[in-house]
Amino acid sequence: MSSNVEAFKIMVDKLLNDTKNKVTTIFNNAFENILKILSESEKYAISNYKEILSSYKERAEIESKKEISKTEMESRLYLLTLKDSCINKVIENVKSKLIEYCKSDEYIEIILEKLKKISKEIPIEILLMKEDDIKRIGIDKLEKILESSEIKSYPIEIGGFIIISRNGKLTINRTLDYLLEAEKQVLRSKIASILFR
Repeated sequence: MSSNVEAFKIMVDKLLNDTKNKVTTIFNNAFENILKILSESEKYAISNYKEILSSYKERAEIESKKEISKTEMESRLYLLTLKDSCINKVIENVKSKLIEYCKSDEYIEIILEKLKKISKEIPIEILLMKEDDIKRIGIDKLEKILESSEIKSYPIEIGGFIIISRNGKLTINRTLDYLLEAEKQVLRSKIASILFR
């Protein structure tokens, strides 16, 4: 498990470094657009202010402040949406890289190693795996490791496996889907700190 997490963290760090320049460019372009919006909004507010000034000076000041405040809020919202979008793209990229990794022989070796280790420690009733993984490993090989355990195809998007113990009291989820979801908040914070310093 530790080597999987380390490999996962290394992969995330590599992805972050690979996408940092792209995201920085997107961020800079968005920031320029925000500045343009702010500039245009300020021009509009000043123009509006001059028109109303003759008879409604106090009202014009209030309207100007409202318009600037509204534009500032819209700009902040746009920036937050952009940041969230960038973070989601990085996480999707990580997910794609993990899916690609699951096609490797190294991944299959790790899965077999983990299954052997867990099967020695816990009596396994059911093994749930992605259908493609079952086919790649081979049902005979899995039955040899798990003996009388039931092996079932399960809709796992990325890879890994789920084990249910013989007494049904223990479920071990070793899917990369679960690990990615569990680490998503940590990843979001880490990605944000790297991309948006």
